[in-house]
Amino acid sequence: MRRALLFLLAGILAVACREPLSSEDFITGEGPYVFSFQLNEGASYDFDFYTRVDARYQELSSVAELPLDVFWTSPSGTTLKERVYLPLSGFGSRFSRQVCHPYRAGIRPREYGRWTLSVTATDTIPHTGLGLVVRKLPDER
Repeated sequence: MRRALLFLLAGILAVACREPLSSEDFITGEGPYVFSFQLNEGASYDFDFYTRVDARYQELSSVAELPLDVFWTSPSGTTLKERVYLPLSGFGSRFSRQVCHPYRAGIRPREYGRWTLSVTATDTIPHTGLGLVVRKLPDER
């Protein structure tokens, strides 16, 4: 009985120590928003942005997207810049809208290690901050 309990406990600990398949980080304020995450060899990743827009109904009805300047910095220090537009369609009420949209899908980096994503909102749309979801895709082997 004691061995079975120890074996069960060891199995639970082994499963609990696995790397999570996704991580999520939300940074409040107007930015810039700096996210840091690990990308591992042989893995592919999906990235989603999310935010909440708070404004009067008239402002929300005329806003379609939030322009973002995105800077990817690799573990070796190489930087890539791009401008993307976060669509602001989403769930909400007359005064608030929660938005979550895919940013990049199936990314398999050539360089592995700790990456940094720095994002600046280039418009004055009243949002509460910016979040990033990083999902490690199941191994295709």
